[in-house]
Amino acid sequence: MVAQSDPVRVVGEGSKPMDTQLSPESIITILQPIGHLDTHSVLRLRMQLESVMVAQPAYLVIDLSQVSFLDSRALATLVHTMKRCRAQGGDLYLCGPSQPVRMILELTRLHKALEIFPSQTVAIAAYVTALSRGLAVASTRDFREPIVMGQI
Repeated sequence: MVAQSDPVRVVGEGSKPMDTQLSPESIITILQPIGHLDTHSVLRLRMQLESVMVAQPAYLVIDLSQVSFLDSRALATLVHTMKRCRAQGGDLYLCGPSQPVRMILELTRLHKALEIFPSQTVAIAAYVTALSRGLAVASTRDFREPIVMGQI
């Protein structure tokens, strides 16, 4: 459970937050999708992302530890979300990708554009460190470099 004073909000696969003890100052949102993220299931994730990106800037962590597959629509959703978060002065961090998901991210070269951490704890610590230093959280990676989507 997230403590009352923690700046973290966890949103599960359903439409309701998994943790109901949220403080209004919660600024980091963690989403943890489960299973395949494909054309059909990514719509639910996209709706959740849209609902949490109303807060500006949006600081999002997507925990991919329970995701076994990403298709091109899911990858496009991640890129769209990253761009929107960064445009707001926030960022999108990914964490815990399984080996198959990591391979997809590497084949498509998205691992060069997205910040990927081994766990939620490390991703949250990266946000907290940047915010405590008063730094803009947006990634230092330059997304103007073209990313060629490889075949999966």
